[in-house]
Amino acid sequence: MPLPKITIKTWKDGRQVARFRDSQGLVRTSVGTMNWARAEQIKQLADYGIALQVAQARAGLGSDGQQMPPLKGGSRAVFVASVNGKARFTRKTYADWKAAHGLQPIRDLYGAGKDGHMLDDIRINYLDDQRASIAITSRSSRGKASGNEQRSPWWGWSPDSVRKLTSAAAELFQTGVGEHLFAMGLIGANALSEAKRMWRKVA
Repeated sequence: MPLPKITIKTWKDGRQVARFRDSQGLVRTSVGTMNWARAEQIKQLADYGIALQVAQARAGLGSDGQQMPPLKGGSRAVFVASVNGKARFTRKTYADWKAAHGLQPIRDLYGAGKDGHMLDDIRINYLDDQRASIAITSRSSRGKASGNEQRSPWWGWSPDSVRKLTSAAAELFQTGVGEHLFAMGLIGANALSEAKRMWRKVA
């Protein structure tokens, strides 16, 4: 998918800032000599990285690739019926509430969606022909993300997602795959050796 039209603004001190608008808002970039065809490839890979992050969470998997712990809390008494003049109650948990509303009764970071769904706010917020940065761009969703990260680490790609990113990058760039992903900020230093190993297998 081609990049949207780039707009460039020059500040009073001579600095220039370029940006474009995607479906969710503005994305910063840079100006000067730039290979926009390559930037398109970087965007494609970053979009795939976002899709992997969301799919990971929706499957209930943490950043280590393991199943996140079961949901806790939200237990409350719910009236069931009146029997012989006495009210009968049952206990309902947050997992029960999710199931009753057509959601998965697991920790998948997708709940009632108050102020919007957190996973929908993961997007590219910087892009050029060398790197992209991905962030949660809503203040409300950043608060939700921080709280969920404390309960069970989820932000970041699992080993399986890193392998998939590496394979996708190999098709796009052919060489220097691990280093390229690392430079883009799509994988951390701890995943770089694994990415190199997978690149050797792909090659």
